[in-house]
Amino acid sequence: MSEQLTFFKLFADKQYNIEIPIIQRDYAQGRETDDVKRIRNNFINDFLIPSVLNNTQIELDFVYGSILTEVKDEFKIKTFIPLDGQQRLTTLFLLHYFVGVKENRIIELKPILAKFTYETRPSAHDFCQRLLEFDKVKNLAFIRSEIEDAVWFNNEWLNDPTVAGMLKIIDTFASNDLLRANDQELLNQLLDKENKLISFYFTDLEQFGLTESLYIRMNARGKMLTDFENFKSEFFKIIRYNHSLLEQVKDKIEYKWVDNLWDFKGEDNYVIDKAFMK
Repeated sequence: MSEQLTFFKLFADKQYNIEIPIIQRDYAQGRETDDVKRIRNNFINDFLIPSVLNNTQIELDFVYGSILTEVKDEFKIKTFIPLDGQQRLTTLFLLHYFVGVKENRIIELKPILAKFTYETRPSAHDFCQRLLEFDKVKNLAFIRSEIEDAVWFNNEWLNDPTVAGMLKIIDTFASNDLLRANDQELLNQLLDKENKLISFYFTDLEQFGLTESLYIRMNARGKMLTDFENFKSEFFKIIRYNHSLLEQVKDKIEYKWVDNLWDFKGEDNYVIDKAFMK
């Protein structure tokens, strides 16, 4: 059965974390192609923002995936891993962040937004974490520039399409004069569990007998996985019991060990997955 939820209710009522898994594609709504620009303008400026400004309810279709349950210190931690809905959930994360900054309420929002993580690349993971520390801006219209100029911002993150896309969406919100100038308490509307301002239909795939193996074979709305990506996904699951070890290994696989193998690739070859698997 599907349940109508909002971004906030997914955390507050369900007590879920949200993790975008390593096998998911990059965040696409911030791309600079003509088609994506048109879709972004229609979705954000003509649909999403008017809903917030006019307090008009909208629905964003279905969001579905699997629930991973872990036990830490005798407490059960449930993590929702979306198969479909990554793009919309990420945009809602950024909307809540932007409105929180606008209304100087990020400190209040941080415990909620910190439960949303990206595991596609360490750069996306780190950016989402550090973004929540950036709670004050001098000029909201130039929030993207202020983020990129912050001492904690790593310029190499701009090479990550997910980070670049997130920055573009934040800039899209900031470029909307009506949203930027609005003096209502918009965050209260977003967090109102009864109103369900921006909702979606949440479905747990386990109810239909579908499990995590579906992710390993292929994300039909994302990308086919290489053998190396399959290996990383499985290996990270094995060591996720130790968060510190997991983060160290991710960092080495994505950066340090990659650098060691880069010099041994062919002249016109920009993929080193096979070298890793040998």
